[in-house]
Amino acid sequence: MEDIGDTARTRELIQAARKAIGSLNTSVRNRFRQEPDILAEWRTASRIHRTGGPGLGESAPQPVRPAA
Repeated sequence: MEDIGDTARTRELIQAARKAIGSLNTSVRNRFRQEPDILAEWRTASRIHRTGGPGLGESAPQPVRPAA
């Protein structure tokens, strides 16, 4: 059951990170509005990427073993 708590905690952390990035976006855009290179770097660095693996709460598919 510990995994369920970990999944919920991960969701909370991702939501908190997105909220913090949203707040920072305004400040960064205002501070560096005349510096497009820095803004481009910020846009890249502030993205939260999905890993392409199973979503939160989903288990990874089990490998299929050939019949013996």
